[in-house]
Amino acid sequence: MDRKGYYFIIDSIIALFILTVGIIYVLSFSISEPPTRQSEIFSFDIIQFLATTKIEEIDDPYSGKLGQLVNDGNITEIKNTILQQTAEFHFRAKKKGCDYCTGGVDSVSYKFIDGIFEDLIAPQFNYNISIEGELIYERKIESKVPRLFIPKRRLVVGIYNQEEIYGPYLAEVMLWQ
Repeated sequence: MDRKGYYFIIDSIIALFILTVGIIYVLSFSISEPPTRQSEIFSFDIIQFLATTKIEEIDDPYSGKLGQLVNDGNITEIKNTILQQTAEFHFRAKKKGCDYCTGGVDSVSYKFIDGIFEDLIAPQFNYNISIEGELIYERKIESKVPRLFIPKRRLVVGIYNQEEIYGPYLAEVMLWQ
């Protein structure tokens, strides 16, 4: 009769051990949600910065009001916002035959955005800027698969050389971690 008690005690200890290991195993795979709120706010801030900051407010040797693009005549209106000027480069490439305005890392629009955003955005964020679906600028720090894409869009309209209206163009900023 005494042996039957030992079997039940050993059996209950083994069962308790198995349940404990199972609970720890299940809790170790807790579901984590990506930090969406911070990314959404940051994405909104980027598009807001692009849409409200004028070139005359930028102090950059390439993209700013006294920069190379203004001196070379590529930027003719320093009261344009950054987004308007990027859309103007897109307009000039599509309608005016400007072959150096858009289209890769050597284009004026890429260097224009790069000069402004070079050290402005935190390094853990990857982002791209496109106008009418055409990629204007992209920064990819990490090559791993992104967890979350946050797109923000804005319509852009402007005046080219004070005589021709361009747009409306759909500008999009895509942010991911």
